Amino acid sequence: MAILLIDTDVYSYLTSSNPDRASPYKKHLDGHTITLSFITVGEQYAGYLKQIKKGAWPEVRLWIAACAKRHSLSLITNNRKNFEGIPGLTVISEAPEKQNS
Repeated sequence: MAILLIDTDVYSYLTSSNPDRASPYKKHLDGHTITLSFITVGEQYAGYLKQIKKGAWPEVRLWIAACAKRHSLSLITNNRKNFEGIPGLTVISEAPEKQNS
């Protein structure tokens, strides 16, 4: 098993809701450990900031969320509201859910 570094484009394909985008790269990645450079993480963060500025996502603790997503981990937090609504992030929390008024 090799450790491979993928760039931002391939990361975007792998995390896309359209699995066909990633299919050409699967043969190169299957069975290997996949890593990201800090640059790719930063580019993803910049994309999240654009969503926040557009009002599409609330401002959240994106570095923590990015780490959880990168490693396909569920995030356990007492700050549920800071992380809910981030696509692809599983949040586990004992904090009460926000009630609609």
